[in-house]
Amino acid sequence: MTRFSLEPRLLQVTIQMIDVTSVSVSVRPPYGKDDVNVEEEAAAAGAAAIVADEALRQAKRDRAAALVARQSAELAAREIDSLHVRSASLRQYLAAEVMPTVTDALLQMLRLRPDDPVIPRP
Repeated sequence: MTRFSLEPRLLQVTIQMIDVTSVSVSVRPPYGKDDVNVEEEAAAAGAAAIVADEALRQAKRDRAAALVARQSAELAAREIDSLHVRSASLRQYLAAEVMPTVTDALLQMLRLRPDDPVIPRP
């Protein structure tokens, strides 16, 4: 709950934001002053409504930005999980079929130690 107070000389305006969708505005004369000009009261109430409306809009913008940030983080986490699941079969194939062949070839190269390890083309 957010509370704003405007206190001009002739009126006391209190704006209370209850949640993102509702605002309470009260306009009353300060203590000890009963004769208030109607035009000034209307102007103060209008100013209070503008302040309350801007507070609601800002709260909605903040809430929307937080929602977008949370959804983006969740989407990124799901994409990473999906990539790990899809790449698991490829990693298993490489570990089972390709890496033993590459490892054997490298070990033979170490044993033979040829002068030119690149195989010449015929």
